[in-house]
Amino acid sequence: MDLKQTAAALEQTLVASHLNDVRLLAQEGSTERLGRIYSVLTRLSHQPYLVGTGPYTAGMYRLSMEETVIGRMASPLEESAGKVIDIPVNDWITLTPREVSRVHAKVAREEGEGGAQFRLIDLESRLGTYVNGRRLGGDEGAEEASHVLEHGDLISLGPSHINTFMFVVIRGDEPAES
Repeated sequence: MDLKQTAAALEQTLVASHLNDVRLLAQEGSTERLGRIYSVLTRLSHQPYLVGTGPYTAGMYRLSMEETVIGRMASPLEESAGKVIDIPVNDWITLTPREVSRVHAKVAREEGEGGAQFRLIDLESRLGTYVNGRRLGGDEGAEEASHVLEHGDLISLGPSHINTFMFVVIRGDEPAES
């Protein structure tokens, strides 16, 4: 198999695997997924989290450091960003990046009178960081390049809203699992 044939086989496999994933999600049903998600949430410690909700961001990340950087590894066509990525996004669907910058955004913990708050800051990403559908900074007339996160905020790295996270705060006053 030459490189062109290998590239074609990789592309076909990539598309087939994504379609199979969508098929499995559709077969499983919302009620079963919801039950498993709820079960996980009830077992988490009382902390703030970024919960990856996209196909390339899946995972639960506790925000326990002063600063948490979100980005991706450099592709073979790029130089390393030279910065540690705390939450990696695998945005290489075609073996090259699509929307996520190597150092895309960060969540900074800020202490205040009312306790800690968490600020999402776009780090001059190429395609932007979005909160609840609104782009942070970067465009003329856009909002500022940071946002104090609130429970339930939906974060997207890039305009397609594929690489997404939800900011979730687990509190001690939540009802116990019944």
